[in-house]
Amino acid sequence: MALFSTSRLGISVNLPTGATNDILLVNTPAFPVGAVTFEYTKPSSLKITGIQKCAQLFLKVLLTTKGSDVIRPTLGTTFSTIATTSNLNNQQELSHLVESAVQDAASQCVNITAAIPDIASQLDRVTITDLTLTTDNVLRISVYMLTKAGEFGSISLPSPLLNTPVYNIQ
Repeated sequence: MALFSTSRLGISVNLPTGATNDILLVNTPAFPVGAVTFEYTKPSSLKITGIQKCAQLFLKVLLTTKGSDVIRPTLGTTFSTIATTSNLNNQQELSHLVESAVQDAASQCVNITAAIPDIASQLDRVTITDLTLTTDNVLRISVYMLTKAGEFGSISLPSPLLNTPVYNIQ
């Protein structure tokens, strides 16, 4: 199962000239390893856009510790601290803290992507679809993301969380 479900993925269409570029790298056991290579060939590279751009930004913001970026000290959340040092025995408190961090990241991403001219790369909202603390104290989170163009996808932490359902919550 793919991490994203949308008809736009895989289409070789670039952003307009002057738009921003992001690179998606993946290195997960049992999945292909992402890599950056440079070759002198006929130009055929693609830019990360749409739901992939939103997902990449969302994960970056969620996993960045607030205050750790000296240039943008307000970027990030407390999620890393919550996931590593919280009292995992109190499910209700943990859920509240995680939901708060996810919504903080979503709000920051909505504000950041609002300046992008391509509405497919503008985040509309993020909704938590699963928040589970397993018996062996592993925190699993799945979220549904929607762009302003209506593209949607589900992502999970840890990633990839196999058999993650893809929701269409519009």
